[in-house]
Formats: sequence, C-alpha cells, structure tokens
Amino acid sequence: MIYQNSRTGVRIDVSALTEAERNFYRAAKQRFDRGVAWFDFDDFAFGGGSPLYQGRKSHHEVLQHPLYIVLKDMWLELGVRQGRVRAGKRARGNAKPPKSAARAARESAAPVR
Repeated sequence: MIYQNSRTGVRIDVSALTEAERNFYRAAKQRFDRGVAWFDFDDFAFGGGSPLYQGRKSHHEVLQHPLYIVLKDMWLELGVRQGRVRAGKRARGNAKPPKSAARAARESAAPVR
C-alpha cells in the first residue's frame, strides 16, 4: 500500500504498518479526504489515542516511522489547502541550507540602514 501526495509527488510505502496502524491510517485518510479542520486533524493524528506512540522507545523512533511521516504529510497538506501553511517549492538539489539559529539571531538584531 502506497500513500501519495498528488501535489508534491511524495510517495510513502505504508505496507509494513500493523493492523492497528493501517486502520488508523485509513481513518486519518478519510478525515484528510473530507478536509477536516487542520487543528482537528492534528488532535486526531498526533493526540494520545494515536498508535504512533505505542511500543516506541524514543522520539526518534516516532519521527522515523512511516505512519508518522504519512500523517505529517497529510497534516501539512491540509494546512496548505486551508491557508494555514504556505506551500513551498520542491527542492531540486540546489536548495540553500537553512540559516543557523545564531546567524538568524545576528541578522534580526542588526540595525536597519
């Protein structure tokens, strides 16, 4: 089973999910397809009832799990559709690296001339 974001082309294999995770994925996909409110989707997908946290020993394990990656993509896409997140351009290997926190702080504190 593959999840695909038609706008961005992101494809994620969800075939290794457990039965409980597959059921949760299907329920999330239904909410996503109906266009539920962004914050409602957030509560559902990442709240205490989510199977994301069952059996995971670290935050890193959660972030690397295919279910988390799919839910996060759906969440972001809903945000774009509902005007809560600005859609960016897809990186094509020539994206600038993000500014370091120190550099961003220096630039924001620099006097305007």
